[in-house]
Amino acid sequence: MARFFADAAGTNSHPAGCIVTSLEVDGVPAAAEVLFECKGRIAVHVMAYDLAYEKAGVGALLFEQGVREAYAGGMTAIDLLAPGDGYKLDWADASVEVLDWCRPLTLQGYAYAKLYLDFIRPRARTAFAAMPASWRRLIANHHALA
Repeated sequence: MARFFADAAGTNSHPAGCIVTSLEVDGVPAAAEVLFECKGRIAVHVMAYDLAYEKAGVGALLFEQGVREAYAGGMTAIDLLAPGDGYKLDWADASVEVLDWCRPLTLQGYAYAKLYLDFIRPRARTAFAAMPASWRRLIANHHALA
C-alpha cells in the first residue's frame, strides 16, 4: 500500500487524482488527508491528526479547508466513505447504506471473519474511542514507534 500511495500521490506521468494535504503547527505535521478526485467528486481515503493537537481541532480545520477548496474547484460531492462513523455523519448531509461482505474460503478465514471482524474489531474500536485522550495519545505514540 505504501508504494501505491507514493506512486499515486507523487507521479505526473499517470495522474491518479490523489491529493495529499496537511496542516502544520510550528513546522510539525498536526493533521493530514489523502483524497482522490474523480468525475467531480472527492473520496476521502484518510483523515488523521496528531492527538497532541486534538483540542485545537486541527483535523476539523484541515477538513473544513478541504471542503471549501473542493467546492471552489468545481467538485460536486465529497464522499467520506464507509464505515459511517459518528464523526462522519456529523459532517454529512446524506448517506447511503453500505454493506461489507466477507466470504471465508478456509477454516482460518472463517475464524478471522467471525472472531476478529465480527467480534474483536468493533469492540476494540468502541473501547479505543471511549478512552481518555491521554490514553489514546499514549497508544498512538506507542503504535507509531512499533
